[in-house]
Amino acid sequence: MKLVARIVGGIFLAIITLMQIARIYTNLPVALGDTLLPMWVTWIFMIITLLLTVWMFVTAVKK
Repeated sequence: MKLVARIVGGIFLAIITLMQIARIYTNLPVALGDTLLPMWVTWIFMIITLLLTVWMFVTAVKK
């Protein structure tokens, strides 16, 4: 069961990573209320989700 959860979590994080990459590529603005989210925040979240994605798949393969 943990293996399936890691794979599903990795897929979910991979989708989020791809959405972050798409935002960087298209320069799509993201607003939180009246505040626009700076692009550097997207870069940080993209790196974090990418690392988490790799971690999930590596731990799934090791088990």
